[in-house]
Amino acid sequence: MSSKRTVLLLTVVAALILLVASFRPWVSGSSSDPVLAGTPLSASGSQAIPGLLSLAVALLAAGVAAATTGVWPRRIALLGYAVVLGVVGALVVRALLSPAGVLEPVAASSAGRTGDLPVEAAVTIWPWIALVGVLVGALAWVGAVRGQRDWGGLGRRYAAPDTDRAGSRGERVSSDWDRLSVGEDPTLDEPGDEEQVST
Repeated sequence: MSSKRTVLLLTVVAALILLVASFRPWVSGSSSDPVLAGTPLSASGSQAIPGLLSLAVALLAAGVAAATTGVWPRRIALLGYAVVLGVVGALVVRALLSPAGVLEPVAASSAGRTGDLPVEAAVTIWPWIALVGVLVGALAWVGAVRGQRDWGGLGRRYAAPDTDRAGSRGERVSSDWDRLSVGEDPTLDEPGDEEQVST
């Protein structure tokens, strides 16, 4: 569970769940306000949690950063991951505990008013699904924390090329490319080469 592949997979699943949930209805109900006249009302995930879409993307970005960076950037990414996860989790729980508080401003907006209107509201299955997404993200975070010491970065193929090499006595010797860049000819290393060229 603490491998990079597993952590990234769980993070992607968690982010996708939150992304889909942001477009689905979280709360449904009605208002006794005369203007609305019993019109069915609903609030989507993005209305229940403004910025849920951005938070899902931030969660995904933090997970990818944690899996592909070095030690200290990874720790910062894991901290950001935990903060985003905590914020989303707290807001999902708030929507579950107070569906009327989510739907009241939506009702007022539908009636062309500011503030809140009294409503009768109930949650749909989607906030529960979003909570599952938060739990999947938490599982990924725990796996990342447990496995981070054994993780490397992106790998040697993505690292900057080593331009120096060791000499015969262990000293650092510039590569042929670097020598060409400063105007030296690396083909003149053999004894007598310079004399042959000059003649």
